[in-house]
Amino acid sequence: MPQHARQMTDRAAPTSAEEPAPTTVVALVMLIFTIAACGGYIALNVVAGSQESYAGFFFLLFWGGLQKSDLRLLPGTVMGSFAGLALGLLMHQLQQRFGDPGLVGFLAVLLTVLFLYFRQKLRLVLNEATMLMMTLSTVLHVQAHASFQGLFISLAIAVVFFGAILWAVVRLRPPAPQPAPAA
Repeated sequence: MPQHARQMTDRAAPTSAEEPAPTTVVALVMLIFTIAACGGYIALNVVAGSQESYAGFFFLLFWGGLQKSDLRLLPGTVMGSFAGLALGLLMHQLQQRFGDPGLVGFLAVLLTVLFLYFRQKLRLVLNEATMLMMTLSTVLHVQAHASFQGLFISLAIAVVFFGAILWAVVRLRPPAPQPAPAA
């Protein structure tokens, strides 16, 4: 492989010096567990009557993947996720009730939210999870076809279900070995 291609590959898939890649067996166990967990989550959505399970998967991607299941970040991620969906619902309701003037009203709310977000105010509620879920719930296709009740139900199921699973995994994971003190 040419040197420049190897460098591009290395940059595209950085590895962490702190956590080595799992072994093949561990990766297969993780895959089976992931399939079972996702199947369980989808089944809970079916039982709850929600077809909007993607909302919970976005939550899982954000908290489980990007935030590395950091339990300290969970409260803000949960509140921000629900706030983002609430903003999408507000856009939907204002447009349904008032047409284009309702969208102008939503734009005023959105600009206020963005200003507070940029100023890093109300960070427990206005954070990156808020922006992700707001983006998801203001997509025109979602606005036209999704059930906001289903979005909220699916998010709540994901918070409890995946939160409990990842909490247990984090709690049961053996502590990382501490580096030996320098002599």
